[in-house]
Formats: sequence, C-alpha cells, structure tokens
Amino acid sequence: MSGIEVAGLVLGAFPILLAALESYREGAETVSDWWRIKRAYTKCKQDLEYHQILFEGNVERFLLPLVADEDELKSLMADPAGQAWEDHELEARLQERLPKSYKLFLGIMGNINELMESLQKELGVQNTNFQARVDQNGKLIKADASLRDLLSMSNVEFQAKRIKFSLKKSSRQRLFDQLEEANKRMRNLLESSDQVVSARRGREAAKPPSTINRKLNEFWRHAKRLHEALCNAWQCGCASHVANLQLQHRTSDNVEFDMLFHV
Repeated sequence: MSGIEVAGLVLGAFPILLAALESYREGAETVSDWWRIKRAYTKCKQDLEYHQILFEGNVERFLLPLVADEDELKSLMADPAGQAWEDHELEARLQERLPKSYKLFLGIMGNINELMESLQKELGVQNTNFQARVDQNGKLIKADASLRDLLSMSNVEFQAKRIKFSLKKSSRQRLFDQLEEANKRMRNLLESSDQVVSARRGREAAKPPSTINRKLNEFWRHAKRLHEALCNAWQCGCASHVANLQLQHRTSDNVEFDMLFHV
C-alpha cells in the first residue's frame, strides 16, 4: 500500500474513533455511574481531536506541493476513502518531494496506521453493535430505540466498557504518546525537506549572472552611452547626418565600436 493510501486510511480512522466514543457516551449517560468515567472519556476525546488536527496538518503540508490547486486539496481531505488517494501519479510526486526520505516516511506512516488500529481495539470499534450504528462515512446513526430499550441494551455492554475504560488509561495514554511522537517525526521530516528545497531555490536566486549576461549588459551600457554622446554632439536640425553601427561576431572581451559617419 502506498504512502498516500495509508494517509487516507488514517484520516478516515479519526472520525470512526470519535464516533465510537460518541456511541459509548450515549450508552453511558443512561446509567447512574456515568460520572465515574466522564473525566476519562473527556480526556480521551480531546486527545483524539488534538492528534487529528496534528495529523491533518501534516497531511496538508505534504500534499500542498503535490496537488494542482486548493480545490483538489479540499477534495482529498474531505474524502479520505476516495479513489483520488489511490492515484499513482500523486504517489510518484510524493516520492519526488521526498527523494531521500520517502522510505522513512512510509515507515512512519505505517507506524501511525498501526497505532490507530490499536486505538480502534481499545475503543471497541470492532464491536458489532457499534459497527451497526455507523454509516459508511464513519458517522453515528441515531438509534430509534426507546429509553427503556436503550437502558436494557446498553447496560451490560456499558458495565464491561466502564471497567475497561477505567483500567486501561495508561494503555491509551501510551498509544497517544506514541502517536504524538510519530506525528512529530513526520512533521520534522517534512520541515527538513522543505528547508532543503528552500535553500536550493535561494542559492539559485543568489547566483551571480553568467559571464555572457555580464558581457551583454556591459555592451548595452556602452552602446547607450555612445548613443547619448552622439545625440548631444549633433545639435543641428539637419536630417542628413547618419551614423552606422557595425555588428559582428566578437572574440574579444573588450567593448569596441566601429562607427561610420556620413556627413
């Protein structure tokens, strides 16, 4: 799987994880001891949203030089599961963007994907009841069950999740810490690549003009001065005075003009 495709998978995983938390909250709020794990739920949700923003920023950063315009970028970001993420030409542009660090980039992206899969297990994304309540876009489908039915359906599952949610704080935090480190590495990799490109462009812009350009400029300046001198010398109103400038292939660096006057 290409780096572009993995990036799309990870982008699409964040909404599903947040939907899993929302599903858990809806079931949890119907029972009496929701307050016991509300703080853990809130922190987990904030952590997910935080890492989602960081990852989206990294993805936009490496996509910006690869896409044609802002519309294409927005289209990619809005549809992580779309066919555009399988574009081989886009992947080729990514390899050109990271000529020395492409394999390392793939490794980091694969690591992030594995961390997201671990978080999905932690939050019960694979649970059949949850999957039945999520649409193809990862959005939670509101249940039509009554409060009484919801209480009976959710209680057993909630009690099991409550224990898991409370006991596995350190496990989730470890995954979030690793996710932050992977995001940081990807950002540093992209920044390093951008700095090298910027330095090369600056060097090209700062290069002195070539010898040929310098000689042409020198020739032009002397020709301009000669023209101004002739204009100042001929102050009469005659129209018969002519000065011809001979152009020829030059082998010398000296600026010389051969003038032929008709008076």
